[in-house]
Amino acid sequence: MTSEAAAPPRRSREEIYQDIELARPFCSGQQFQALLDRDGSDWAACLDSFKPKNSASRAKVESGEFDFEGSRARLGKSEKAFILRLSDDLGLDELQSYAALRGCLRERLRSSSVTAPAVAAGTAAATKDPTPVLSIAYDDDLLDAVCAFHFDDRCAALRLMDAVLRASANPAHPFAAELTAYVAGLARAGFAATVLAQAARALAARVPPRAETSPRRAAACARQALQEQKLLLTVLFVAHYDAMPSRPADCAAIATALAPSRFGWVQPNSPLFDADCRDLWRDVCFLCVLVFVAALNLELLLDDRGDRQNGDGTPAAPPDPKDVDAIRRSLLPFLELSAVSGDSHIGLLLLAAGAFFQKLSDLDPARFAPGASAPFVSRAFDLGCLRYAASSLEHLSLDPDDPNALAQKSVVRGVLTLCLELFSVADETLFGEFLAGFAV
Repeated sequence: MTSEAAAPPRRSREEIYQDIELARPFCSGQQFQALLDRDGSDWAACLDSFKPKNSASRAKVESGEFDFEGSRARLGKSEKAFILRLSDDLGLDELQSYAALRGCLRERLRSSSVTAPAVAAGTAAATKDPTPVLSIAYDDDLLDAVCAFHFDDRCAALRLMDAVLRASANPAHPFAAELTAYVAGLARAGFAATVLAQAARALAARVPPRAETSPRRAAACARQALQEQKLLLTVLFVAHYDAMPSRPADCAAIATALAPSRFGWVQPNSPLFDADCRDLWRDVCFLCVLVFVAALNLELLLDDRGDRQNGDGTPAAPPDPKDVDAIRRSLLPFLELSAVSGDSHIGLLLLAAGAFFQKLSDLDPARFAPGASAPFVSRAFDLGCLRYAASSLEHLSLDPDDPNALAQKSVVRGVLTLCLELFSVADETLFGEFLAGFAV
């Protein structure tokens, strides 16, 4: 639907994220719909909205003069060289590199009390922004600042979609109607599969080759890569948890996409990780598992009435045995894991899968063979799945401001609840470990 109202002026992704996250009625419903019509496809692209280098954009920058967002940009020699260097270092489209430079300078100027008609004599004499005239040194310090700005913008793009998905499920949000319709369109367009593909690429990506020549920049890029992995997986978790119904076929696709990284544990940039990176690394592994478990929809299996519904109220289709077998086959290699450091998160995944297989065979033994769960549950306990569940729940409790913490806790506890329903736990130590998951 195209709105006749004018969309609000363009603002940064971070600003739009804050408005949606804090439920600010910053414009009318018609204006917000116009905003979705204008920018919604860019939001939905997530990290794909940041384009790689290309010859057409490079030619425009090299020419020194081109149209950009309604004005005529004229670049000096130093600025052209800087933008091309930035593009090479980040592997980013040259015009988007120019936009990142402008955005970084604009952010700097917002903290300054001086205003004047242009950003810099060589940059924006023809722009419409009331910004100061600065003497800009196109040096390494500015390169670091623009890279940091670009990294923040990429994260803001993902936080924005996290907020959009959660707000669409909140009927009290001022833009609930518009966001609900928007997210329904995303679901039909295969949004979750798009984000999964981006997450799989992010898990396998190395830092840019040019960044590897500087230990400081290489470490920053490695940290950024983990942050993007975490945010992509968060968006995917929210999509499968509440906003978009999932099927067993989705779980098989998730397992296939995330298995090469051993659900986040195998990281090509791990030699560059510092202490902060290791905390992010743990979060990435946890979220890889949560995405898979959320897509299993275990809470539907806790309802034996036969009239189970998805989170959006639509009837839940019965699982197809072929899809369930695809999940089983995708996880078979993990039955060979030994109880070594780094694999305990996979124990929780195997426990969830085992409970899923067991519940299906209990409900319909003619379609789902009994006994399929045993090797998964056994290996899960070998990998310390219950201790991992309890420590993960405790970790989630450390950040009371995380808007997704309660949902993530409910998924972990859903696994433990279903297992206690399905399996006899005679061992007192094992039973105590189950209970520890509910005590956090």
